[in-house]
Amino acid sequence: MATFRYPEGTAGGGTLSYAGPVPVLRAGGSPEEIAGQTFALALRPALRLLDYPVDLLAYHLGGRLLARLAVRPLDRLGRRLLPRFPAPHRRELEALALLAGDPRRVYRANTLFDLKNVQPWRLFGCSSLAPDPTRSGTGGPLLGRNLDFFPLGYLHEYGLVTVYAPDGCRRFAAVGFPGAVGCFSGMNDAGLAVVSHEVYGASGRGFDARGVPFAAAIRRVLETCATVGEAEAFFRAHRRTTWVSLVVCDRDGPAVLEVGPGAVVRRDPADGVSVCTNHFVGPGLASARPANTFGTVRRHRLLERVVRAGRRLGVADLFATLHAANLGPFTIQTMVFEPARLRLHLALGPGPSSALPPTELSLADWF
Repeated sequence: MATFRYPEGTAGGGTLSYAGPVPVLRAGGSPEEIAGQTFALALRPALRLLDYPVDLLAYHLGGRLLARLAVRPLDRLGRRLLPRFPAPHRRELEALALLAGDPRRVYRANTLFDLKNVQPWRLFGCSSLAPDPTRSGTGGPLLGRNLDFFPLGYLHEYGLVTVYAPDGCRRFAAVGFPGAVGCFSGMNDAGLAVVSHEVYGASGRGFDARGVPFAAAIRRVLETCATVGEAEAFFRAHRRTTWVSLVVCDRDGPAVLEVGPGAVVRRDPADGVSVCTNHFVGPGLASARPANTFGTVRRHRLLERVVRAGRRLGVADLFATLHAANLGPFTIQTMVFEPARLRLHLALGPGPSSALPPTELSLADWF
């Protein structure tokens, strides 16, 4: 069966082209202009993605009828989050919804991941490690990560790099999927990179409907911040919807921010490397017996063993380590950011993507 391929072209000042096997959308201007370029060049050819939330529920619940019933209360709760998106993102989201012709599907795709603590299934699990300059084989910090999602037979075909040039903001690149206004993995023109990890089994309040949706918050950080410290200050200053761990890395080095509705805990590198999977380990948030969802404890220990070995880690070493931590068909994006050089090494495709040859992208050429 032939795999999906985005059509190359231009629309409204945006472009979609390929860098080797990697599709790259370049979009800029006002929120409405970005929405128009995104829809015309990437989302319209990939409208199937808007069915992903219901497909995911059907996978977990055993049928589409149950999924359609289950999604209704989630839609109602998700609509409460819409006013909490930063104003430019809300405008972009509303414009996308209008273009797609079914606002519910667009809003659902942009709020479901904040609602993991009000429904009984688990969405995804990821692994990251980030050496600082003292442990990097390149002399500059690196941030490597696996994105682990339920592919449902098709999600892996729609991976996309979007290079944003929003009016009045920093330029940044996001690795994700069209139709998602927020960001799970990205780096901006200052060399600040941020990646997210779901967290399960944390104690305390797990959802705040008055918080900023976490993927939108990550995007806002990339649009406005230049350093790890500025990113930390952003998350401390804004309400947070749910539990999530973030690995942030600037030109000087990485840190982990463990974020929840009631707290932000910063973990600086241990032995020169930051490690993160899907449970909290910082003081005040860590559980004595963390839920081992998607093997998060096993993967964390595997990454820690690599750190304790003490050797320097280059790009190839990070890919090899991420491959050792892969979740088979669920690992559909593997990447390494180089903040000092504004470069991205990326493998997209059927899992484990960590086994695929990465493509090197010079983001500086687009910034």
